[in-house]
Amino acid sequence: LGVTYQNEASKLYDAGKAVGMFSMACDAGSPEGCAKLAYALLYGRGIEQDRARAVELFTAACNKDGDAFACRNLGYLYAKGRAVTQDYEQAVQVFRRACEGGEMLACNNLAYLYANGRGVNQDLREARELFEQSCRHDCAVACKNLGFIYQRGHGVTVDNEQAGYWYALGCRLGLSGACEAHKNLGN
Repeated sequence: LGVTYQNEASKLYDAGKAVGMFSMACDAGSPEGCAKLAYALLYGRGIEQDRARAVELFTAACNKDGDAFACRNLGYLYAKGRAVTQDYEQAVQVFRRACEGGEMLACNNLAYLYANGRGVNQDLREARELFEQSCRHDCAVACKNLGFIYQRGHGVTVDNEQAGYWYALGCRLGLSGACEAHKNLGN
């Protein structure tokens, strides 16, 4: 119910009620409730912003319970250095946990770190495999990233046909940047 209240497109949208539901769920020991409460705290949605508390809740839900949503968000914070000291190695660890838990955006983010050698040795093959895994599970930004790899020849032979395939898939999934890249391919 908290997710329904949190959804701005819902007629029932009420960020304060969502926070109340997430808080009750967290107090009852729900890692998902704690992760959703952490997200609200991080961005000040329906509750006063408290980044330090958000990090605590994301960390607890990720480390104790392996909540993939919490791990993905925690990885993002470590990768960007928001609310925590930037730490790519820690970002890799929690993105990996989230990716293994089915968070495809985390797989995309982990692939990005492999592609750029941040927190891990650069491994373009691993990056490509993670981008592809994520794209095949409907993560549009991963499709665009995969198209870029083929267009530029990062760890693969330049292949505009493959690049076009992945860009088009990202476009069909609704990412305007993938549509633009597909349109401009070969120009």
